[in-house]
Amino acid sequence: MRFWSRRSPVPDVNHGSSYLRRRDGDLIETAKVIAVSPDAAGIVHVHFNLKISGPRISEEEQRTLSLEYFHRLYGEAVTA
Repeated sequence: MRFWSRRSPVPDVNHGSSYLRRRDGDLIETAKVIAVSPDAAGIVHVHFNLKISGPRISEEEQRTLSLEYFHRLYGEAVTA
C-alpha cells in the first residue's frame, strides 16, 4: 500500500508576481507575492498581499500559505 501520491510540479512563484482566483458572486482575489521562503521544517511558504474585490467589497490583507496550496488556489498568473 502506498501512502504518497504523484502531484504535478509546482511552478516557480517569485517576489512581485501576481495571481488571480475567481470566486462565486463576481469576487476576484488578487494575490501579490511579497516573499517565498522555507520554514524550519523545509516547507516552502508564500507570503502575499491579498486584495478581494467585488460589487460590494474591497479588502486587503496579508496572508501566508504553503507553496503547494498557494498554487492550487491562485494558479492563474496575472500577465502585464
